[in-house]
Amino acid sequence: MGGAAAAHRDAAFAACRYVIDQIKARVPIWKHERYADGRARWLHPDPASPVP
Repeated sequence: MGGAAAAHRDAAFAACRYVIDQIKARVPIWKHERYADGRARWLHPDPASPVP
């Protein structure tokens, strides 16, 4: 969990968005999707994609 404080709310939200984006770029996050037609599949990050 992360947090940020700033004099203006927008700056704090931008800082939080930056932290979340950095975590997503570095940590492999697997997601299980279920579709209306009954199918399901695991989505995972592409290991070939570059880390910013």
